[in-house]
Amino acid sequence: PALFAIEYALTQLWRSWGVAPAAVIGHSVGEYVAACVAGAMTLEEGLRLMAARGRLMQRLPVGGAMAAVFAPLEQVKPLVEMHAGKLAIAAINALDSVVISGAEASVLAVLEALAQRNIQGHRLKVALAAHSPLVEPLLDEMQAIAGAVVPRKPQIPVAWNLGIDALPGNAAPDARYWRRHMREPVRFAQGMQWLGDQGFKVFLEVGPHPTLIALARRASEAAGKHHVGSLRRGQDEWSELSAALAQLHVAGVDPDWGAVHGRKGMRAALPNY
Repeated sequence: PALFAIEYALTQLWRSWGVAPAAVIGHSVGEYVAACVAGAMTLEEGLRLMAARGRLMQRLPVGGAMAAVFAPLEQVKPLVEMHAGKLAIAAINALDSVVISGAEASVLAVLEALAQRNIQGHRLKVALAAHSPLVEPLLDEMQAIAGAVVPRKPQIPVAWNLGIDALPGNAAPDARYWRRHMREPVRFAQGMQWLGDQGFKVFLEVGPHPTLIALARRASEAAGKHHVGSLRRGQDEWSELSAALAQLHVAGVDPDWGAVHGRKGMRAALPNY
């Protein structure tokens, strides 16, 4: 819920400055925010689902783990399949970046096998195994909770985590979708590629730290794209936001400068040279 709150609040702050999204993509829990921003659910519905998902995940038994692996899916998948029922691909972030999730012993075993092949990987600082077989006992309850949300067709394009064909025609995400979303892998690389194919060139990350920017660059390396973060861990918030605003302006975004600086700001006449 804290992550949801800061992502949604940042989005509304950017909107107040005249920087509104033309399309959205989330990553795992970030997709709940994306759905709210796109109009597929209300803020209240998004908060209820996020809080419910958090409570469900906290009920998982200890012993889950996740790890980032810097290798193509084709190299990682066979090792994961050796631990069927205990391990899964949790995210496909780029052509050479995936996340595995499941029982701690299985995660460590795969990391060791990868290290023997000189493939880099490291555990993530989480104690739960999202998007893995460990969450399957929670899926029925998650679907029942999501059933209370009235599905709405998004008002702007959404690059959905389950794949560009998961909701044909940008259809409304229903309770069945949110059930699958909790278990199936996040197809972030596919979503970024799709957004690039649609002609989007300026990508703004709304979160407490620019985690996804590096993945976005690796997922879609075409020239002429701009990737901007909102905040950075350990740095002054207003300095980071001001720098992001400058980068967006250079990339062609036209903010509402009156809203940014306050309507009482003074204009200075400068020489043209």
